[in-house]
Amino acid sequence: TSNAFVDWWPLSLAVALETLGRSDELEDRVAGAAASRWLDAARAYASSDFAGAADLLDEIGSLPDEALTRLRAAEALAGEGRESEAREQLDRAITFFRDVEATAWLARAEALASSLRAAAS
Repeated sequence: TSNAFVDWWPLSLAVALETLGRSDELEDRVAGAAASRWLDAARAYASSDFAGAADLLDEIGSLPDEALTRLRAAEALAGEGRESEAREQLDRAITFFRDVEATAWLARAEALASSLRAAAS
């Protein structure tokens, strides 16, 4: 059997390290962790492949983590000037945030959507 905590903790660590600007520390911190799709998603996240990480989280079925990671993907893509790809990721995140009434995350996502619309006009 599998302990859910053992499975998902690398993703939480990857998010925390990325927030701190220390994504390069992930591999040292997960040394010895059991192979899993969660670990794969964490590695993708730490390497700034946020869309790839979100796709893995979709496969796992972790909708909240997927939506948050899609928002992060949208932010990164927008920062690179890749507005069309950003909107695609953002639309998927916004759908989830609306469905679960995650108002704070929805506001953040809608603010990014608004800035993308303004940049397009």
